[in-house]
Amino acid sequence: MPTAVVLGAGIQGICSALALAHQGYHVQLIDQATNGMLRTSLVGEGKIHLGFVYAKDTTMRTPRLMLHAAMRFAPLLEKWLGSPLGWDQLKSRPFAYGVMPDSMVSLDTLLASYARLQTVWDDLRGHAHYAYLGENPARLWSDPIGAGTPEFPPVHGIAHWIDTTEVALHIPKFRQILLRAIEAHSCIITRYAQRVESVARTAHGFCTTICAPSGARTHVESEIVVNCLWAGRLQLDAQLGLMPTRPWSYRLKYSLRGTIAPNTPPPPTVTLVLGRYGDVVWWPQDNSVYASWYPACLQGWSQELAPDSDLLAAAAGEISPSTKQQVIADTLNALGAIVPGLGRMAVTSVGAGIIFAWGQSDIDDPASALHQRADTGVLAHDGYFSINTGKFTTAPLFAQQLVEHVHGKIPSLLV
Repeated sequence: MPTAVVLGAGIQGICSALALAHQGYHVQLIDQATNGMLRTSLVGEGKIHLGFVYAKDTTMRTPRLMLHAAMRFAPLLEKWLGSPLGWDQLKSRPFAYGVMPDSMVSLDTLLASYARLQTVWDDLRGHAHYAYLGENPARLWSDPIGAGTPEFPPVHGIAHWIDTTEVALHIPKFRQILLRAIEAHSCIITRYAQRVESVARTAHGFCTTICAPSGARTHVESEIVVNCLWAGRLQLDAQLGLMPTRPWSYRLKYSLRGTIAPNTPPPPTVTLVLGRYGDVVWWPQDNSVYASWYPACLQGWSQELAPDSDLLAAAAGEISPSTKQQVIADTLNALGAIVPGLGRMAVTSVGAGIIFAWGQSDIDDPASALHQRADTGVLAHDGYFSINTGKFTTAPLFAQQLVEHVHGKIPSLLV
C-alpha cells in the first residue's frame, strides 16, 4: 500500500487525507493542535463562495475558480465519504449582498461581474459532477432590491441589496462529520499534538520529523508528503529549497459566534461590498450567528516567512479578555447599525484565524492582490506537494488536483 504524510489537519489537510485514502494510500495526518479543524478552519464563516466578493478581479479568474470549486465541493466530499451528506442541516440562510455607499466597485460594475458569473454557470449547470451543496440552482443571484424593507432598513446610504443563492456551512457541525469520517477510516491515522520540525528526502521518499509536547521526537517515513500547513507552510517549503516567488502576508482576523436574543427576529445573512466591511451569517437550525467587522476584527499583520508568536498565540485561542471585549463592542456597534437585532447578539465565543494570501497591501488598496485568489492550489515537486488553499471553498477541488498530480496527470483545467 502506498504511503503519504499529510501535514496540517485543517479543511485542506482533511480533504487531502480523504482523497488520498480513497485512492488506496495509507495516510498519516499530522497536526500541532489537539484535534482537527481547531484553528482558522473553525473560526471562519464557512461560506462556500460562488465568486461574488471577487468583482475586483476583472479577469474573472477568481470568480470562475470559486464557482467551479463551490460546485465541486459537495460531489467530491460525498465521493470520498461514500454517502450523501445532509447539507440542508448545515446551510445558513442565503446571503444578501449590500452595496456600501463608498464601495470600491459601483453597483453597475458589480452587476456586470455577477452577470458574467451567471453565464459561466449556465454553461456548467446540469453537468453530472456539479452541484451546489445538494442543489442545482437555475439562478445564482437576482436583480437588486432597494433598501427600506423590514429586513434591510435604510442606513449608511445603502441603496441596494442583491439576493443570492450563496450559503455558509455550520462549521462546528460540519467539522464533526469530517472528524468522524477521518477517525473511522481504516487507511488514515491521526497524529495530533505533534509539531512538524522538518521534512527531508530519503532514498525511498521522505522522512518527516515531528515533536510531541514532551519533547519526544518521532520520524515518520512516507513515499509522498503533502504540506497543508496554514501558518507554517512557507517555512517548511523553504527547508526543501522552495521559496515563494512573490510577496505575501499573514493577517489575523477575529470573529464572533453566538445567538440572537429571545423575541428578536432572526437577522439576514449578509456580506457588505466591496471593501473593509463585514459579514453576518445566521443558521436557522440552532439560531446561531457569526459576525465579523473587518475594521474591528483585523488585529495583526505579518510579512515574514512565518507569522510572529503573537499571531500564532491568538490563533491558538490565547486572547486577552480586554481584546475580546473590544472586538465584541466594536463589531456589534458597527454591524448592529446595519443588521436589525444584531446589537443584541449574545456572544458565546471570540475566535481568531490567520489568513495567508499573496500580496502585501490591504483590501482598501484597489491594486491589492487580496482581490484575487486564482494563483493558488497545488505546487508539485517530485513527491512533495505544497497546497495554498486560498479559501475554504477550494479545499476539496485542490485535494482532487493533488490526486491528479500524484498520478501524473495534468490537473483539470478550471472553467
